[in-house]
Amino acid sequence: MEITDWKMLFAPHILSRGEEYYESELVEIEAMDEQSIEASVEGTDTYSVEIVLKNNRVVQMNCNCPYAADGNNCKHMAAVLFAADDTESTEYPLVECIARRGQEKREARDGALAKAISVLSEEQLRRLLADAAKKHSDIWDRITLIGKETVDPSVRKRWAADLRDISRRASDRHGFIDYYHASDYTEELCSYLDEAIAPLLENRLVMDAFDLIGMVFAEALSQEIDDSDGGLSFVVSSCQEYWEDLIPSPEADQAKMLDWFQSQIRRFSGDIGEDFLWPVVFEHFTDPKLLPKILTMLDKRINSANEYSLEQLVSQRIGLMKQIGASSQEVDAYRKRFWEKPFIRKQELDRLEAEKHWKEALELLRECEELDAEDRYLLSEYSVRRIRILKQSGPEWAWVGALKRHVFGFPQRDMTYVSDLKQAVPADQWPELLRQLFQNENTKSLRRELQLSEGMLEQMMAELEASRHPYELQKYEKELRKVFPERVRDLLLKQLDNQMRQASTRSAYARTAQELKRLYGYPDGREKAAELAKTWRRDFPRRSAMLEELKKVKL
Repeated sequence: MEITDWKMLFAPHILSRGEEYYESELVEIEAMDEQSIEASVEGTDTYSVEIVLKNNRVVQMNCNCPYAADGNNCKHMAAVLFAADDTESTEYPLVECIARRGQEKREARDGALAKAISVLSEEQLRRLLADAAKKHSDIWDRITLIGKETVDPSVRKRWAADLRDISRRASDRHGFIDYYHASDYTEELCSYLDEAIAPLLENRLVMDAFDLIGMVFAEALSQEIDDSDGGLSFVVSSCQEYWEDLIPSPEADQAKMLDWFQSQIRRFSGDIGEDFLWPVVFEHFTDPKLLPKILTMLDKRINSANEYSLEQLVSQRIGLMKQIGASSQEVDAYRKRFWEKPFIRKQELDRLEAEKHWKEALELLRECEELDAEDRYLLSEYSVRRIRILKQSGPEWAWVGALKRHVFGFPQRDMTYVSDLKQAVPADQWPELLRQLFQNENTKSLRRELQLSEGMLEQMMAELEASRHPYELQKYEKELRKVFPERVRDLLLKQLDNQMRQASTRSAYARTAQELKRLYGYPDGREKAAELAKTWRRDFPRRSAMLEELKKVKL
């Protein structure tokens, strides 16, 4: 089946992992037609994937893995699409074709292997297996870990040595991994993690697998590396995928896992590594017995947090307080500790608005304006919020008054509140308000939009003609040319003449020469453009690059 542009739906590292799953024959397509695909993918667990198609395009995908549950397109979805894309048309129906192709391939491979093994003696089998294990550490681990409750210390030492060796090969003599080696380094780390963790997962050695992930994470994040291509996020995403599966598993010692996260948060405090760790703590450690410890961790971080991260951390703590059953009084008391921070008061305003407690919201707005009287940006936000509240709660005169104060008191970036004001006031009051708007500094940037909306095109055209820098013309050219085609044409000629006279590079000459074509839609535009080009040739006969660019546009 040919499915269009589906690879664009996945991050590169997810796409790569999906292809690995497909090539490892972990995908079983159960049903497929032109509208949908249903499949299962073997991973840490068996995951069900459903994909909806329309006109050979993916319109919806679902998977029951934890990564997809957060709204992400996962490796299992990608693996299924690789499998679907690799099907070939035969005389069989599509689903039957897929099943037959996969079955024949597996049967042929398994049959050949079984036949070869059947003629070997026990001694030959033992010798071959021992040789393979000595050459390939993953086979060694698969054999030696069977029946084990934990890995031997020697295996952990080998992991550490292998990771150091990967880092050493990628770095220069000063220990720095440059841009040209960074991508290969992060890809090799991810490949090593996938290979080394497989036998651990097969034997349900969850805590050992967790330790290996932690070693890979710490190794990557402790390097001096040029991460311009975002390779570290590739490594972290791989770690996070495994954490999502391991932390909730029955064999997991979540208390021990949380201790590791706590130590790494301290280690990478204030660094990018900390930003990667906190989301895992918040999302996947759900044991109620651990929540008080997470609160303690948060409190230490909050005490040293900067303004940028404080809002999220405090919000997370309040959410955890509610999870452990803290009373509303306790939550309110905690909020009050940060009452001087605008974000806490904004959250309370959001709550009051959502619950339509208009009076309390207006009272809190007045308090916010007093506390943040020196911050014009916040005062503008509060003004907008007051307009919104008064529009819903009335009376109308209060809303109109708030609208006026906002329009004339704070810089306006668009016509939203000006248009609302015009609709709200009596028609006989608008001319005076319009006069004030043209004079007010806060609405200065809206001058042209006001002229346009009020039909004051003559005034706009005259001001543009009188201006030394009439570059606003392009924005309003469409409206002005309908009324003043000759005047707009002449202003364009003047503007292009100034532009060419100031130009000094071939790209500037080419741009200005091309813009002459804008004149073609005006009365006598072609003739005027040709006259201007003739003037430039006369005034600048030594500008060979300019002459060549004019020749290209046939002027």
